[in-house]
Order: sequence, then C-alpha cells, then structure tokens
Amino acid sequence: MLAVAMRVAAAVVLAASFCNAQQPDPESMFNQALSAQQHGDIEAAIAGYQRVLKIAPNLVPARANLAAAQMQVGRTAEALDNYRAALRAAPGDTQITLLYSNALFELSRYSDARDVLSPFANSHRENLDAAFLLGETLIRLQRAREGVKLVDGVAKARNDANAYLLSALTHLQLTDYKEAKTSADEAARLDPANAAAWTLSGMANAATGDLKKAEAAYRKALELNAGDFDANLRLGTLLLRMDQNPEGAKPYLERALEIDPSSLSARYEVANLQAALKDDPAAIANFEQVVARKPDATDAHVQLSTLYMRAKRREDAKREREIVDRLMATERDSATRRQTKNPEDELAIFSSATPSR
Repeated sequence: MLAVAMRVAAAVVLAASFCNAQQPDPESMFNQALSAQQHGDIEAAIAGYQRVLKIAPNLVPARANLAAAQMQVGRTAEALDNYRAALRAAPGDTQITLLYSNALFELSRYSDARDVLSPFANSHRENLDAAFLLGETLIRLQRAREGVKLVDGVAKARNDANAYLLSALTHLQLTDYKEAKTSADEAARLDPANAAAWTLSGMANAATGDLKKAEAAYRKALELNAGDFDANLRLGTLLLRMDQNPEGAKPYLERALEIDPSSLSARYEVANLQAALKDDPAAIANFEQVVARKPDATDAHVQLSTLYMRAKRREDAKREREIVDRLMATERDSATRRQTKNPEDELAIFSSATPSR
C-alpha cells in the first residue's frame, strides 16, 4: 500500500511540474507580439498582445502597444479604449497621455482632446509634441489664433517643415498673409521635395502680391506632382487673369477640372478661359452648371448675361441681369455683417495641402 501511495504522490508531483512547464510566459508572449509588430505583421501583433493581456491585464506596455497596433490598422475606437486603460494604470505617463490625446483627435473628439492636452501642456511647457497637438486641436475648434501661436512656436523651435506647413495654411485662412508667406517659404526651404509646401508658398506669395514668385512656386509644385489640384488651378488662374494668357492657362485649368470635376472653382475658371478664347457655347454650358449648383454666384451670372447677349439670347441675358441686381442688393445689405464677422467663424480647415501629422 505504501508503494502505491508513493506512486500516486509521484504522479501528482509530475503532473504539477508538467502544468507549470506549460504555463504561458507573459514576457515571452509580449516579445513575440512586439517582434511581429516590428516586422509589420500587425494582425499577429494585435492577437499576441490580446493573449498577453488575458494573462496579465495590468501590463501597461502590452496595453499601449496593442493600442498603437490598432491605430496602425485604423481601429481607432478600440485603440482609444486601450490607451484610456493604459493611462488609468499609469496616470501621468507622458507618452501615453499624448497617444491618448492623438486618438481623441483622430476620432474628431477635439473638445475631449483639448481637455486632456491643456493641463498637460501647461505643466509640460518643454514638451513640443504636446504644444503642437494642442495647437492643432485648437485650430480645429475654431480657436485658430490661439492654436497657430503654439504651432508657430513649435515650427521655430524644431525648424520643422510640417509645423511650418500648418502655420502657413492657418495664417492664410486667417488672412494673415505676411505670416503665411514667411511660414510657407520656410516649409518649402526645409522640405523642397514636398509639392504641398510649394503650393502653399505660391498661395501666400500671390496673396502678398508677389506674383512672379507665386508663379515660380506653383511651377515647382507641378514639377514634383503634376496632379496637384491646387497648383494647377491657381497657376492657370494666375496666367489667365494676371498675365492675360489664356493659351498658357489652358492646360493647367483643364487639368484641374479633370482632376476634380466636382470643383465649382475649377469649372468657373475653365468657363472664364473658354469665354476668353471665344468658345461661347462651352463657356455658357459651364457657367450654367456653376449657377445651377451655386445660385448666388454673382460673377457667374454676370458672365452669363454677357455671353447670352453675344449669343443674341436677349431674354436670357435680361433674366441674368435681374438676378445680378437682386444678388448685389443682398450683398450690400449684408456687407456690414461680413465686415464685422470673425474670420475664424468660416475657417475652412485643411485642404489637399494639409501637412501629414
């Protein structure tokens, strides 16, 4: 009986040893998931981190890395939940705070991002990442002057092309043309291979009246990216209106409309081009499309009135003149309101020239 009891006891010890040998090792599993993430196998990394967290739910690096991997594949809402959990486990952690705020930003939860970033940035004034993200967040919240001040500080401190790009775009939208020109020219100098920087430089220089420099900047942008909608449209418009060169403008304006057939601006400028080239039927057709989609486009109605008269369509011309009279009366009535309106109220945030974050 003793021998039997000893064999049973030995079997229990062996079974326990076997179970301990099979117990998953969180550190080893974490390293495997990290390796998968570093080698670009994001789905395997996500699955690996999730297995780690089932065993060690409070392992902050696994939670944060899982969130980062989820961000990489566009699962931002899930990433936000994991960053929040990581921050609860490691309150005040600088990197996790910034990543959590960035996830809020990516989900367009700008007020929530501001609420996290404002106190953090105030207590970490040396942290330029926090300053930039808070600045960008404030711009999205229509507090552009506050936001661009922070962005300008980061741009100068880091000599950073992307920060200068955002600065230039925001100053342009605020009609701070001198500041926009300075920032756009710096962005182009620091990142000369970035077509968007040259496009913004062209826009800012045109706004300050340096049309030759604007033209050169647009041409540089198109050397780098022939499909840049803004550069095509703005160079074509400059050549048409300022240089009175419709033939020179033609390829750029036509390409802009080809790139974005839905653009009213491109269609309007192509119609102006066609009118300048005396292709009245095509111009009329395009102006008619513009006013059909934007009935208050006064200039397009003016052009239609002129073109209808040239085509001896007198009733149509008369109708267009009456529309113009009504629109101009409305514009006069609202002129005072427009003059006193805060330009930030209509801030159109980001176009194709938006810097990557």
